Amino acid sequence: MPPFYLPKLPSILRGDDFQLSTWLALGSVLSSISAFFLPSWVTVGIPALIIGKRILWTYLHATGTIKMESSAKMGRWTAIFPPKALPSEKSDTVMFILGARTLHPMGRLAPGMKDLGQYFGAAWKEAEEDREKWGYLGRAPILYGATGDGGTTMIWLTYWKSLEQLSAFAHGASHRILWDGYLAKKWPHLGIMHETYHAGSRDWENVYYNFQPYGMGSVEFPNGDDKPVSTLREVKGHQLNSMFARLGRKDGVRIL
Repeated sequence: MPPFYLPKLPSILRGDDFQLSTWLALGSVLSSISAFFLPSWVTVGIPALIIGKRILWTYLHATGTIKMESSAKMGRWTAIFPPKALPSEKSDTVMFILGARTLHPMGRLAPGMKDLGQYFGAAWKEAEEDREKWGYLGRAPILYGATGDGGTTMIWLTYWKSLEQLSAFAHGASHRILWDGYLAKKWPHLGIMHETYHAGSRDWENVYYNFQPYGMGSVEFPNGDDKPVSTLREVKGHQLNSMFARLGRKDGVRIL
């Protein structure tokens, strides 16, 4: 049995798990069935109230009457590793992109996908709970993509301190469960891929305009206490105003 992991509702069912026509047909069938058992003010009134509420909220947000809650950090920001986060200025950074795609008509509701999700959750939990051992820096929220043939693709952007620690994690118990199960063809309808990018500590850069902490901007480092250190720094003046400046180079070419 896989370790217990309780997924959140969005990870169980998403709008792109099925085609739009499927969802519309399902809604039509449910509406028709409910008409036999419920009065019209329920079957018509409740959907009308929901749509009316959303129209009202959209109007109030668009006109600025109500400020929409957002995790975006306004202004211009960039993610830079704290000086004490890495052993030296020559320390490397690894970006590991992991992808999984369901090749089953039921998408993420296919047989075995629940167990697979629990294994994935347990693996990420292990990496997060022992960051120092595995060199795990963090990951971005899952990126979902639906393809024309009905498949659903999931992409994880993850960040690590070194190739050696990433490799050690890949050979660890939580990841071996996934890999051994895949080689044993427990999930024949699953396609997987990965890409690895290995760069020096000053060979990458980023910038975020009015954007929520994401990717490298969501990485946090342990600081010896309960409050980890964020990598985000607000861009002010000309010190970090260009791609080359954020890379620590003196080419002097401003592109932003």
